[in-house]
Formats: sequence, C-alpha cells, structure tokens
Amino acid sequence: MALTLDGYAVLGRIAANPNAFPDIRADVTNAAQALVLAQLKSKNSGIEILRAVRMALSAEPFALVIEALKDAQVKTLVTKFDKHNIEMKTATAQQRRRHLCLLADASVTPAQKQARTKKQVKSKKAAKAEPMEQDRLSSEAMSARRERR
Repeated sequence: MALTLDGYAVLGRIAANPNAFPDIRADVTNAAQALVLAQLKSKNSGIEILRAVRMALSAEPFALVIEALKDAQVKTLVTKFDKHNIEMKTATAQQRRRHLCLLADASVTPAQKQARTKKQVKSKKAAKAEPMEQDRLSSEAMSARRERR
C-alpha cells in the first residue's frame, strides 16, 4: 500500500515554521509564484478561479505575484480572462497588470464579444469575391497564347 504525501500540509508547516527552513526562503518564494501561475494558466481556470485565488491570497500578495510575472505571462493571462477586450491588445505591460488585478477583485468585468453588423459581414464577402475574379482573368494562364507555325 503506497502512501501519498499531503503537499498542502507540508507547505503549511514550512510556512508556519520559517525559522526551521532559512536556506530555502528563495525557493519557497519561487515555488509560490510558480504554483499561483500554474493555477491561473490551468485549462479549467476561468474568471471565477482568478477571483478565488485573489481572495485566498488577499490584495497585496496577489499584486506582488502579478508584478513578478514576465510581461508575456501577464499578456497571456489577460487574453485568457478578458479575450474580447480590444484595448488590451495595444496596452502596455503595466496597464495589463493593473487590468488583471482589477479583473481579480471584480472592479472590472470581462468585455463582451462584439457582434458584427450585416454590413461588416457583407463587405468582407464582397472584398474577397472581387479580387479573385480579377486575379483569375488576368492571370498568366488566362493570357497565354499558343504559337502557331
């Protein structure tokens, strides 16, 4: 019969007794950041999980974890949790970090998907159709002539 280690219990004991583990302080910090990032990047994580993680950590530690992330990681998370927000596509890294924190504390809700109008749909179809006809007729194959003797 195999025994399994309860990781939460061990991490809780390490956190409760930091003086007994002075040489791994940096490792604990890195592990905490990695665990939070792994949870947020998880396939099953949605806005509810983001908010639950923020509630569990409280405001300041959550903000510090977000601040420690690389810019690309923040962009990935913002895109995941607010994928229809077109302003975030051109935002700076600091704006994305702030937006992620606002999403986490429910100050901001994710943007809704923009519905396309009929004109937008028709104009895209018309734009695709016209060049194809012109391209076919003006192609090299259509203008080729056979040499006769």
